[in-house]
Amino acid sequence: MKQIKVHGYSSLMSLNELFEGRFFEIPDYQRGYSWEKQQLEDLTQDIVNMFNKQHMHFTGTIVAAQKNKKVNTFDIVDGQQRLTTLIILVKEIINQHNDKYGHFVEKFIKRGNRRNPKTVLIPNKETKECFEDVIIENDNRSFIPKIKSHECIINARNYFKKWLSEN
Repeated sequence: MKQIKVHGYSSLMSLNELFEGRFFEIPDYQRGYSWEKQQLEDLTQDIVNMFNKQHMHFTGTIVAAQKNKKVNTFDIVDGQQRLTTLIILVKEIINQHNDKYGHFVEKFIKRGNRRNPKTVLIPNKETKECFEDVIIENDNRSFIPKIKSHECIINARNYFKKWLSEN
């Protein structure tokens, strides 16, 4: 479960509910993606614990502000690291089990016009190119990381790829 705060309104939502009909953008004033192995391990341990206990788990707060004149589009004010990481995980689940989870693309990755679908989560300028190439388009062979946040995105994808194949 995630807590989302929008316009002074706060409620607990599942990731599925959070993404229902919404698009998210990470403003350029936010730092680039920075989660490393320890945070990824903590998240995967939380996931394992959640399944073992068969109950809901509170994974953190997402604070979002609606963008001016953009219906259902929100700037992520807080929680962008968790949200980005969860999308990297969801995309890797789709990559490994497209037959079973391919329908997740429309909810969590890209939606809208089939000729020109819109990415559901748009990172800041610092990480946008890497995120789109490596995560959204699965083209990590031709992408050369230029900064630490690029390396973190690639490492997160590789971590989840390995974790999912082993579990």
